[in-house]
Amino acid sequence: MISMARPFLADPDLLLKARTGRTNEINTCIGCNQACLDHVFVGQVASCLVNPMACHETELQPRLLPLEQRLRIGVVGAGPAGCAFTLAARQMGHDVVLYDKDSKVGGQFHMAKRIPGKEEFHETLRFFETMLHQPPSADADTDGNPADHTAAPRGAVELRLNTTLSAADMEQDTSIDIWIDATGVEPRDPKIPGQDHPNVLSYIDVLKHKKPVGKRVAIIGAGGIGFDVAEYLLHHDDQNNNNNNSDEIKAEDVTPDSFWKTWGIDTTLQTRGGLVVVNDNDPLQQSHAPKPPPQRQLYMLQRKTSKLGKGLGKTTGWIHRATLKQSGAVEMIAGAQYQQIDANGHLHITTTTTTDKKNKKASTTTTTSSPPRILEVDTIVLCSGQVEHTTLRDEASPALKRRLYAIGGAYHAGELDAKRAIDMGTRLALQLHNLTTHDAQQFVHPGPPPPGVEQSLFHLLRRFL
Repeated sequence: MISMARPFLADPDLLLKARTGRTNEINTCIGCNQACLDHVFVGQVASCLVNPMACHETELQPRLLPLEQRLRIGVVGAGPAGCAFTLAARQMGHDVVLYDKDSKVGGQFHMAKRIPGKEEFHETLRFFETMLHQPPSADADTDGNPADHTAAPRGAVELRLNTTLSAADMEQDTSIDIWIDATGVEPRDPKIPGQDHPNVLSYIDVLKHKKPVGKRVAIIGAGGIGFDVAEYLLHHDDQNNNNNNSDEIKAEDVTPDSFWKTWGIDTTLQTRGGLVVVNDNDPLQQSHAPKPPPQRQLYMLQRKTSKLGKGLGKTTGWIHRATLKQSGAVEMIAGAQYQQIDANGHLHITTTTTTDKKNKKASTTTTTSSPPRILEVDTIVLCSGQVEHTTLRDEASPALKRRLYAIGGAYHAGELDAKRAIDMGTRLALQLHNLTTHDAQQFVHPGPPPPGVEQSLFHLLRRFL
């Protein structure tokens, strides 16, 4: 028996597409848990990062619009938000011109796919690539029958890659009714004295441009990107770029044996609980090949005094923290104050620790500072957050701004939140023809929905547990 749950949230037509030979059109579950299990465990309605229509079918209903309501839309940026908007807009019948400065669609998903454990991101990129190149008339309807080519076709998509668009270019293109700014984010400047040293790299330098990284590394910033960079650097060897270290490893390339060894699973079931006990004198333990040693010694730092990784996913965050802890090669430093990066590329810091003491009468907070410390590292990687890319909106004329909408990271940077970006792009595409305001500057993307009955009941029950 084969049992699947999350894959049907990602694509409810999965079996139909497989049966009719359209496997490339399957929107594959990437196993992120961000919109399904993470929602369930806090009482929110489950959905799906790669398919925000899941469990919102009565609210989000794509349909072909009458010809007089269809628009010609220009989308700048082919990352997750831009691709999601484009696919939803074409379902409504709009024609879309999708621009991107790179040679392929997907944006920062091309960096995410290099992280160990995120190999499934290749599948979302494959889905975007396949669906964006489909002709306006689909080959089959939702029941697998030949499409009715006499009906009004859905919208067309015109891809213009390797193209950088300016606000002036947008002003001159009078064929476009509405513009969408999906240009994403840019790294936040942490403003550390000496950060222009050649040993200092951004996460984009490491994950996209593949610049060499030394053996002792300080990672500044311990959010989702910081943890991703840490996992990548633990496993990736610049000097030995064989298949095990390639950024093109896909889900099917990850063997079950490597998973068993990583998490100490005894597939022979000879040990209690089926878990391998670390014991050099145990023949069973010796029969398992040792894990490869970490490629680097890492320091992870954040300014906050809270636990590192506190904001990671509810159901997956513990995995990231456990992986780094098990490596024995990562020192986590909270409450860091960055003093400078010296001429040798070493990082000077002090740390602050905050302790809360509570009693029946009052609570007190004590803050203590540590002596200065120098981290003698070879490379410093900046993962200190992102800010919105606003160049197009800053340079646009008032007339252009009235028909220029921002989505995804360009609207709100956050933590490179692909869930929010894809959801935002999809929702805007489905309602764009029916907006009450015709001024994009007055449009505000709706935030999270108010707590539903399930979520309110969940939090009420938690008070008694």
